[in-house]
Amino acid sequence: DPTVRTPSVDIINAWSGVVPFDAYAQHPEMLARLYNLTDAVSQSIYAETWSERLRAALERTATLREVLAGVELRTEFATETHMAKQLEQVSRIVAARDELGSEHDVFFVEIGGFDTHSDAGPRLAELLDDIDGAIGSFVDEMRARDLWKNVTLVTASDFGRTLVYNGRGTDHSWGGNHITMGGKVRGGQMLGHFPSLDLDASPLILDPRRGSLIPTTPWEGIWKPIGQWFGLSDASLLEVMPNLANFPPSMVPSVDA
Repeated sequence: DPTVRTPSVDIINAWSGVVPFDAYAQHPEMLARLYNLTDAVSQSIYAETWSERLRAALERTATLREVLAGVELRTEFATETHMAKQLEQVSRIVAARDELGSEHDVFFVEIGGFDTHSDAGPRLAELLDDIDGAIGSFVDEMRARDLWKNVTLVTASDFGRTLVYNGRGTDHSWGGNHITMGGKVRGGQMLGHFPSLDLDASPLILDPRRGSLIPTTPWEGIWKPIGQWFGLSDASLLEVMPNLANFPPSMVPSVDA
């Protein structure tokens, strides 16, 4: 559908918040020059689209900065980690949802360091401690605003880890554990099937020498209920997740699971 446009993405600095272009460029006159450039009318649809999107980005940045400057958090984030600062910024945007005209928002925060080829012990414990503190503070803020029931958190990664120790840590693999949590999530349960860890006998161990584990639940098993929560129809779910039809219902729980 040519009338459907991809929504813009706001990029917010975890520590500095919304950084306007003129402050980032350290040359205030550059903003006026950019607006002057985008005022020019072109016969090229590409040039006009570029000018339109650039102006929209600059105006959105100014709006975000003004709105978020007036947000007062109701709790204090317990930690000062990068993960916590990201979720603190998310909390501010959620608090300003009415002023920003938001209905459904998707936020992406990240934490690295899990490529534990040479350190699968202390480093992992440190990372999980950072995540625990950051999410704990975020949940406290959402509950203070009576919004936790409107929020769902999902973990994701581009790779899992092997089950076999390589002498220093672990290597890349497929299967792994992921978490979904939220005010309306029926927590305290494990979905999927815990695999046998018998490296020589388990049909889910592809390479016994490395312990490469084949997942028992597809990514669709996590994202289907999230899509339903967002209001996607069955037909829309198949468009968003074309591989969904390849898995039986037992492997892909619904939003009521």
